[in-house]
Amino acid sequence: MLQPRASRVALRVAATVTLQDAHTRPAHTHDLTAGGIRLQLADALPLAQLCAIRFAVQCAGQLQQVLAMGQVVYCDTRDDGHYSAGIKFIELDRASAATVAALLLHAA
Repeated sequence: MLQPRASRVALRVAATVTLQDAHTRPAHTHDLTAGGIRLQLADALPLAQLCAIRFAVQCAGQLQQVLAMGQVVYCDTRDDGHYSAGIKFIELDRASAATVAALLLHAA
């Protein structure tokens, strides 16, 4: 039986990815689900790499910071030479989870 696709919302904001070796890489978000986020980056991310993702969004009239721990599940080369990476959320603090839920609800 096919599983329904997770609710997905386009999200285009600046983000940072901090890898386990403490190197930080700039990124831009592409889209967001309750389970993860797709990022656009200039450099590839290693598969299965654990990382922290941070970005800020306008939600409920305020700028909300989102901080998530995640794991790289794919990283593909795009036609423009940049990379598209899928990060599965492993942990979100309560405020970040509420912001993600509000963004998805608003988009539905």
